Amino acid sequence: MKKIFVLAAMVAMMVANDCSAGLIVRNSIDGANPGVFSPFTAGQETGANVSAEGIGRVGVSGDNAANAYRTGSWNVAALDTGRYVTFTITPTAGYAIDFSSFTYSGSATGSGPTSAAFRSSADGFTSNLGAASVAGATIDLSTLTKVTSTIEFRLYAWGAKNQSGTMGIDSFSFQGGVSAVPEPSALLLVGSVLGCGFMRRLRG
Repeated sequence: MKKIFVLAAMVAMMVANDCSAGLIVRNSIDGANPGVFSPFTAGQETGANVSAEGIGRVGVSGDNAANAYRTGSWNVAALDTGRYVTFTITPTAGYAIDFSSFTYSGSATGSGPTSAAFRSSADGFTSNLGAASVAGATIDLSTLTKVTSTIEFRLYAWGAKNQSGTMGIDSFSFQGGVSAVPEPSALLLVGSVLGCGFMRRLRG
């Protein structure tokens, strides 16, 4: 009986063995003019079993500035779903991401945007995640668990006085854990082993 439960424990440990916690993806964003690239990937770091497309932009312009992903054309009065900075992350097949947080630092020029919002593709970009700011923030992502396919995050901004008013992302980091998704055969083996042990106890 003891051997059966030891075997079950060994299988469970094999299933969870690939679990890792900490870095998902980050970038300190260094260089001459990162904002002119979309996406910008230089200096990007990713955790094990994760890939990321880099920081990019849609509907806004790239601005020349050193050591920051600086963007313009935020001169709209309210959130425009067609203007945003984007981050796309994909777990390796057979793995799942449990996000914990997104932290970024940033700044806006005097005529730049004054408001921001952060959303994800998990709900079709309909709900704000945390309290985003053009100056940076730490956003709680703990509700995004067991993510097994590509997920996109978008940082929206608005309220710039004119088109030349810019916002820059100086660095960003997604944190969380990545773990192997149990194969159905592994779960079946655990269930079979435990079931066998239970039947033996009943017969004993």
